[in-house]
Amino acid sequence: MTANRQVRRTAECRAGAAIIRRPDGSLLLTICLLLSLSIGPGSRSLAQTGTGHMLPGPGLNLLVETTWPDGAGYRPVRVTVTPAMPVAADRTLAFEFTTFEYYGGSPSRIRVAQDIEIPAGSGPLTATILVPYLSGHNNYEFEVGENGRAIPGMKGSGSFQTFAVEERFPRILAVGPQTPNAANVGRVFISANQYGSDVMAYTYQSPNSPTPNVYSLPTLQSIALSDLGDRWLDYSALDLIAISLEDLQRLRRGQPAVLDAIVAWTAAGGNLLVSGVGPWQRVKDLESAIGFPPGQQPREGEPPADWTRPSRGNWGRPMRGIGDDVLGPFDPIPDSRQPRPYETIGPDGQLIQAQSVPPQSKSQPDSKPVARTPPKTDPFVTRPLEMGTLIAVVSDKPFDESPAFWAWLFNDLSSAKALWYQRHGLSQHYDNPEFYRFLIPGVGQPPLNAFRVLITLFVVGIGPVNYFVLRRWRRLHLLIVTVPASAAVVTAALFAYAFYTDGLRTRVRARSVTRINQSTGRTECWCRLSYYCGMAPGRGLRFSSDTAVYPLLAVPGEGTTTQRELTWYGDQRMTSGWLRSRTPAQFLTVRSRETNLKLGVGTPAKGRLPIENGLAVEIQDILIRDADGSFYSAESLQPGQKTEAKAAGSEAALAQIQAAIRACEMPYPPGMSNPATAYRARRRWYSSNAPVPGPDQKTSVLEKTIGEVLRSNSTTSLLPRRSYLAVAAAGPEVELGTPLAEPEASVHLIWGTW
Repeated sequence: MTANRQVRRTAECRAGAAIIRRPDGSLLLTICLLLSLSIGPGSRSLAQTGTGHMLPGPGLNLLVETTWPDGAGYRPVRVTVTPAMPVAADRTLAFEFTTFEYYGGSPSRIRVAQDIEIPAGSGPLTATILVPYLSGHNNYEFEVGENGRAIPGMKGSGSFQTFAVEERFPRILAVGPQTPNAANVGRVFISANQYGSDVMAYTYQSPNSPTPNVYSLPTLQSIALSDLGDRWLDYSALDLIAISLEDLQRLRRGQPAVLDAIVAWTAAGGNLLVSGVGPWQRVKDLESAIGFPPGQQPREGEPPADWTRPSRGNWGRPMRGIGDDVLGPFDPIPDSRQPRPYETIGPDGQLIQAQSVPPQSKSQPDSKPVARTPPKTDPFVTRPLEMGTLIAVVSDKPFDESPAFWAWLFNDLSSAKALWYQRHGLSQHYDNPEFYRFLIPGVGQPPLNAFRVLITLFVVGIGPVNYFVLRRWRRLHLLIVTVPASAAVVTAALFAYAFYTDGLRTRVRARSVTRINQSTGRTECWCRLSYYCGMAPGRGLRFSSDTAVYPLLAVPGEGTTTQRELTWYGDQRMTSGWLRSRTPAQFLTVRSRETNLKLGVGTPAKGRLPIENGLAVEIQDILIRDADGSFYSAESLQPGQKTEAKAAGSEAALAQIQAAIRACEMPYPPGMSNPATAYRARRRWYSSNAPVPGPDQKTSVLEKTIGEVLRSNSTTSLLPRRSYLAVAAAGPEVELGTPLAEPEASVHLIWGTW
């Protein structure tokens, strides 16, 4: 329990390990809202899994909500605490949420723990617990305790992440009071074979949706404006957030912390779609809400110059990057791909009928005619937002747009941006063969020749030599002593040799890209970490609360009995199970936050540019382009050091940076060529077998940024004015997770603007 608590009646407060939000309004209103949630809405959405658990307890009631779009990353679990009577004294609830799988009878678990502080005199509170995901963890259970004991009746269980394995679908969060019709966007991801039919082909009938919602995207969910989280990690499992310009402006006025979290998520690589921006003059309102500096006023009927128009060549084409059998928006749907699963929902929102095929009397309605030529005016435009993408859509109802619109939009984004597993370059369900390209040098390479020699000497020594020596000494009866004793000595020597070569230290290899925008005070960092521990750190790993940590497993879901634990206590403490002794482990971390780091840049004079290293790390090589377009370079800058960068040939300075990156290349270990590991699921109950491209680090934000630098032969196009590119000895925003980690064979790239 924290020593100091500060309670604010209508704002947020951080207490113990929980982020606690206290909504405005009376207790009666809150109870009514809880009752309405427990009864259920008038219509359901298959886009979400999980449920709401109402738990009465001594002096308080709990509502635990686990609904969210299925996928990798963190899943926000909302816990609403409603006191049934005035809270006379401070209380601390211990909330434990465990996800698990059962494969071959062996449980694999992740236990997440967080304290929820209830200050004296408080009203309803809402805490959000972020739960990481691993392959097969489709079940969960939770329990609430106080003062070291479980509270009777305060526990529950359920299942979720049903559609997490469907990695070819984007995870979309639509901000609004109702779930939009996802038929048009779902139509984009239909394949010509049977893949995905069991999760996409749903026909709905409800009072609120008289038109059957065919091929509804199963990974789309709506959320009310008031329920949005205020940490960017709340959205880490998503690919796209859709919100109207009016709601975005409401967030800026009433919930700025929520808007900052959404912007931080977008800047870290996400995609933010803002609707209702037409006419294009309203783009300036969007830029103002996001925090862009004032730009040029757009001409009437045209978007501003800073925005990119969609490519007309992408119109009418099938979604690329998710397989060769995807149907285009105008391709006819074969009879074999017509909807099979069928549900009928009654007026009360309850399922009243479930059949494996639609009733024969129910014929699919004819789709509305759609224009097969691109519209004369652009329906959307895009622009980068640091490492992510901002999408401005003219229509105020984008989900009512045709499948051709959505195919156009996703093709314009590219699957590498629109799909989580491609954007991160890893999968939580399928083999990640590039795991073996980022091992610590020397790890996983057994000394085969030395082993052959030693085992031969051992066999000869313990066999013939031992026999002839004892026979000469007439002590053959000692064979029963010398043989096991020699084996024990050799075994102990092998263990000693292993400890001598590997040691007990924690070795780590890092590869990072850090973007710094000094004008906005924001930074984003993508980092890949590879560990090898002679002895795993007793306290595990520890990362800040604004860093997303994704395990990168060579073969996810091997059916191991690993028990992992994560405790949220202001930061995230991965206390056990994440690192194992003498076992390679890898993670991808993403960080997005505000920063004071900067490179001080003065006024150039006589071919020299005064600079100051305010990046808190040693800079090995740096290339700078000033406001006039001139290039300067410097080497070996210690933190806080002031110096003068010299005017130099930009190509030579860039080549030096490229050489530093190539010095830490990622080859496969000796004896292992590129293993064409099949992109397939390891779970026997998964039937997804479409030719979907496998995970590849080349599509990740990290490697695409590094690749852009390596492939560039023109510094003018690579570096805009008032920007710099540097290779550093360490990443200014990289967290290694433990002070025991010893970096080696690492490379850190810093890309900044001022």
